[in-house]
Amino acid sequence: MKRLYIIAGEASGDNLGASVLRALPGAEVSGVGGASMESLGFRSLFDINEIAVGGISEALPCIFKIMRLIKLTVEDIVSTNPGVVLTIDSPEFCFRVAKRIRAMRPEIKLVHLVAPSVWAWRPGRAKSLAKIYDHILTLFEFEPQYFTKHGLQATFVGHPAAEEFPEGDSQKKPILILMPGSREQEIKRHLPIFLEAAKNIKFLSASMQGGVDLGEKHVDIDRVVIPTLSSVEPLVRSIVGDSEIEVVSDEARKMAIYRSARSAVVASGTATLHLALSSCPMVVCYKLSYLSYAIIRPLVKVKFISLVNIILGRGVVPELIQSACNAKAIVNAISDIDEMDQMDSFRAMRQKLTPGCPQSEMIATMMMRYLV
Repeated sequence: MKRLYIIAGEASGDNLGASVLRALPGAEVSGVGGASMESLGFRSLFDINEIAVGGISEALPCIFKIMRLIKLTVEDIVSTNPGVVLTIDSPEFCFRVAKRIRAMRPEIKLVHLVAPSVWAWRPGRAKSLAKIYDHILTLFEFEPQYFTKHGLQATFVGHPAAEEFPEGDSQKKPILILMPGSREQEIKRHLPIFLEAAKNIKFLSASMQGGVDLGEKHVDIDRVVIPTLSSVEPLVRSIVGDSEIEVVSDEARKMAIYRSARSAVVASGTATLHLALSSCPMVVCYKLSYLSYAIIRPLVKVKFISLVNIILGRGVVPELIQSACNAKAIVNAISDIDEMDQMDSFRAMRQKLTPGCPQSEMIATMMMRYLV
């Protein structure tokens, strides 16, 4: 069997890479990955936190380091001579590596997992990827059409969250979840705002007398929890400081909290799917630097930013973006959540994330096609 080379440049990609490793026992694998892949014996070429940057302005100070790591990765691929390179997410890094490999070693098969959101912005990327990759694996059922029309093989393999978060009963408790993101820049930008909102939400809850609403607001919260990744837990704790807020990085505990929490404030991203699949009502927020937002905003072609709303095609969860992402707006949005509507919609969303076969099996089948 030929060697497989995997490049997973951030936490979500690392988890997908780990599922691929589990589905291909005995395969020779090398490349770039994080803690999840390394827990299975994988040795990463470098720490993926070095390339996990946020928006355009955030990436600029790191550009020379990133270019050096692209060069290092390309050299490692040429040296190990794999039969297949599987790049996962992290398009700004992965696509540059793939383009160089296509030019230098055209016999190596190139497969990408997690299609870029060409349906949301920069649709020209689909045509460009068709010139580089042999196959693209998509997480959403509506995506393949955007690539096959350019001659690129595309297969819907399902979203891993549907398997990671199975259906089940949930006993709701007065818990508020804060999820400011997985990147350092996201955490630094969102967490102080989320903490201020949480302080006000807890104040409203504590000020209620015998269950009587304060005006039109009713917030049933007495515990605040921040589920996070072990790699950024020290940063989260440094911002939280000495407070009653819990910081949790253990995966089993995080999943239990998702299912039992009354509500959540979450930065837009995969975490919104995890919460939705756990039947946790939420408010979605996101804030970029002024420069990144000014560049990206005119290019965006979709009405919503959260995956839940995009998949369902309507504004099920409130979205607070840029200047609207502030403590007062968050408190009001949490207070006004239509819990039953959100949870009914989340059940409908689950059906759109599953192709009828476990995702890891589908990916492994695709990889075996190129590895034998």
